[in-house]
Amino acid sequence: MKSFGDFLFISTLSGVYTLQGEANEAINISGNLPSPAGVVRIDVNDNYIIIGLFDYNFVKNEIWIRPTSDITSTKETVSLIPKNIKLGQNYPNPFNPSTKISWQSPIGSHQTLKVYDVLGNEVATLVDEYKTAGSYEVDFDAAGLTSGVYFYRLQSGSFVESSKMILLK
Repeated sequence: MKSFGDFLFISTLSGVYTLQGEANEAINISGNLPSPAGVVRIDVNDNYIIIGLFDYNFVKNEIWIRPTSDITSTKETVSLIPKNIKLGQNYPNPFNPSTKISWQSPIGSHQTLKVYDVLGNEVATLVDEYKTAGSYEVDFDAAGLTSGVYFYRLQSGSFVESSKMILLK
């Protein structure tokens, strides 16, 4: 998140948004952002919003610059509450020694995010608590683990999804 005047800029799994004043709706300013892209950093000055980006395959990194005057005239609005539950791919992947895991949930529920080795042994519990609707990201530090394939598993209510990640030391 980054603020500028009466605006708050927010990056999520589904894009970059601005929230003005006490509004309950966010304005999508993603425009021509590449998809899928991860937002590394948002900076704002008097004339421009500058967003550092990477694609999830790490093939390219980009800087996206847009005049702040364009942002104030944007009309499209969307809710910041995600429509679907989604477990994102960790990044970087492969990683050493840490990686980020993101997910989003349209409803509040008790959520668990756990990491398992290839034999199915639990090696870490990253989240085990009630979370409100929204987008989340956690850091996983695997400094104490050996190189190999690991799986992370998100459970939220009846929803369960797993994804693979690779630790290279």
